[in-house]
Amino acid sequence: MASSTLSSLQLRILSAAVMLPVAVAAAWYGGIAFNILVVLAGVAMLWEWWRFPRQATAEPAGWTRGPLWMLLGLVYVILPCAALIWLRQTPEIGRHIVFWLFCAVWATDTGAYFAGRTIGGPKLIPRI
Repeated sequence: MASSTLSSLQLRILSAAVMLPVAVAAAWYGGIAFNILVVLAGVAMLWEWWRFPRQATAEPAGWTRGPLWMLLGLVYVILPCAALIWLRQTPEIGRHIVFWLFCAVWATDTGAYFAGRTIGGPKLIPRI
């Protein structure tokens, strides 16, 4: 099936079917596998942070990808990634904390997606 023929929901379900087992396995076993997954996710987030201002805004050139923007992106990405790794390494309850966080994020994202589809209304940022 070509990606152009997939609905938004179908594409999200396929993405989750691929990424969910990887995330759950890495969180379950912890250690280097979890750390590598978090670092890879952090690199992907920084890549998106770097690309975002040029794609979504019409801000002056001095603002986009400037040193302050990059510093904010580093703080915004590195602190949560480091906190997630630190929480997972907590003896006895680290795995439970990480799974609780994952479930909370997955539930709120799923709820927000379906609420947005049901309620509708204008998009906050239509160009994205």
